Amino acid sequence: LGAIAGSSALVVTSVAVLAMACCQGTHNSFNGTVGGFYPTQIRAKGVGYASGFGRFALVLGPVIAGFLLSAHLPIAKLMYVVAAPYLVVSVVCFGLGRLYRQRFAAGEAAVAAFHDIPAEDGAMPLATRQ
Repeated sequence: LGAIAGSSALVVTSVAVLAMACCQGTHNSFNGTVGGFYPTQIRAKGVGYASGFGRFALVLGPVIAGFLLSAHLPIAKLMYVVAAPYLVVSVVCFGLGRLYRQRFAAGEAAVAAFHDIPAEDGAMPLATRQ
């Protein structure tokens, strides 16, 4: 957003709405993804702690934004500072997605073999192999 600060209001608003939609999708995906990393016995507590840290950031964010605004930074630099945590969250989401697929790929293959469902890689299920 800092690079388009001098653009028309329509462009800035459109980019801001798109950025907010991506941010919401990223944050909401954590609720579903994080639960798979905890054992069943503590899953609710793990997701609760993850959600709690998110709520803490929601409280801390406006305080930091107020500090940055009072520092009279140029609007472009301010937008870069605001965007940095979202870039970190995006990288973490992609990393968690990869880790999630690696962690649960073996379980999906076992279920497919048990039910004689063809594997995604085109291999025959274990039950029908010679």
